[in-house]
Amino acid sequence: MLSCGRRWGLSHDRGPDPNVIVRSELLRGQDGSWQIQTLWRDLAALRAVRDAGQLPSALAVMERLGAPDSQTHLFVEHRPRNDDI
Repeated sequence: MLSCGRRWGLSHDRGPDPNVIVRSELLRGQDGSWQIQTLWRDLAALRAVRDAGQLPSALAVMERLGAPDSQTHLFVEHRPRNDDI
């Protein structure tokens, strides 16, 4: 996602501490739709960014592109180890 962020003019200066984001991915659906999926360290980290008045990078990308955004918060219930797969 970092290379995509650079293309869209985003920098780590604008976003949250990189230690609070575990992973962020740009996904493309078979129907041509796009989605940015971000896994935050925990809900407290996401809330801290929001409470500080910062716009998460994924929302900044959507805003910059003029695309509508929708948000869904899901919680990781189980993360399999490599030998579980």
